[in-house]
Amino acid sequence: MKSMLITLRVIFLLLVVCCTTTLQAKTTIKVVVVENEFERWNEFKSKSKTAIHELSTIELGSKRIIADLVIMTQAFEKSGAEFELEFIIAPNHKRAIAMVNSGEVVITGSDLFRNVLPESAFISSAIIREGETSKAIFGLSSNKKLMSVKTLNDLQQLSAVSLPNWRTDWAIMSALNVKELHAVNRYQLALNLISERGIDFTLRNLPTEPGEIIINDVSMSFVDGVKINLPGSRHFLISKAHPLGAQVYEKLEAGLLILRKENKIKTFMQNSNILNKYSEDWKVLNE
Repeated sequence: MKSMLITLRVIFLLLVVCCTTTLQAKTTIKVVVVENEFERWNEFKSKSKTAIHELSTIELGSKRIIADLVIMTQAFEKSGAEFELEFIIAPNHKRAIAMVNSGEVVITGSDLFRNVLPESAFISSAIIREGETSKAIFGLSSNKKLMSVKTLNDLQQLSAVSLPNWRTDWAIMSALNVKELHAVNRYQLALNLISERGIDFTLRNLPTEPGEIIINDVSMSFVDGVKINLPGSRHFLISKAHPLGAQVYEKLEAGLLILRKENKIKTFMQNSNILNKYSEDWKVLNE
């Protein structure tokens, strides 16, 4: 009898250990990011003195990927998901989308414009909603005609440069009907055309404060008081082909709903200058 009680006690303890281990185990999900995003995220985590799920703000001027991954991490935590993020590197966002769509990974680490996302995957609720995204007009500080722009008609008298592979930027620049629109494949080349070839402007993320920016010993500035609205909303993409896709989508959506109610999505996006307090009252030229 004593031997039986000992055996039952051992079995009970083993069951407790097994159950505890099961409860504590996290499910690994593959999150695809491009290389520079991964580097920025690692740098941010190494410097952060607060656990990611406890952050109420992030450093002003943080890159978009930081806001995105903080939002994702907190959304999973708020919904009770036990997910461990494993980062997979893609050369660019186009490849990242393809990896999600095929089921090679579960989710994109960065939010992306709705118009580049396939209907064959889950699309999260909007991280940036329609009409919330704007960019500034940017060119040489010495370009008096550019710096005096107040209306869309003023802007249409000027030349511009942008990147066709930045589909949303290119579409809106094309729709502005400026005097000339030049295409380049790298942003640095756009800046070179402005500083060396007399092109008037490009678009750039909105500033957080007044002042010039020195690029290659050339003084460049934002046109004060006016901005260009970018169409479209931005979302995370989640795989329908991956076995964990539906579960990840469900947990993410539940968590995003909570974060939206707590105003945290807006806060993190303001911190990263995607939603911009400094220029929120600037006039939109392309309304």
